[in-house]
Amino acid sequence: MKSQTSLLQPIALRVVLIAVLSFAFATVSKAQQPGTVVGKVNDYQSGKPMKVYVLLYNDSTLQTGVASDSLGNFKLNNVPQGQYSLRIKLYGYVTEVTPTFQVHASALNMGTLNMNKIPKRFFGAALWRKRKYVHMYL
Repeated sequence: MKSQTSLLQPIALRVVLIAVLSFAFATVSKAQQPGTVVGKVNDYQSGKPMKVYVLLYNDSTLQTGVASDSLGNFKLNNVPQGQYSLRIKLYGYVTEVTPTFQVHASALNMGTLNMNKIPKRFFGAALWRKRKYVHMYL
């Protein structure tokens, strides 16, 4: 007849193995969940909300983009976890680039981002010499 401890050892080993595998699976599945990036865009001088293009970049590669609504709010859904930056574009305004930020499985609120108009003296030059200067402002 086997002792009681020798019968419990395989059961205890299975319980420990199941616990370790459950923890590993939970960690891996959480790491793969996408996040959300939200924020608002205003005109710097007037403080009014703006309809702009918000583009999400990973290094220098465009990942996705969205247009903000009439209240300046934007929401980028299903963003894989990683390091990104935003580029906010609108004709007649200086392109704003955010510092690099980390996206996790939860929502990241970027707060209010402000856009500056291109000064009229440069804007006229950008139109006159479009090929040479317009890339600086878009």
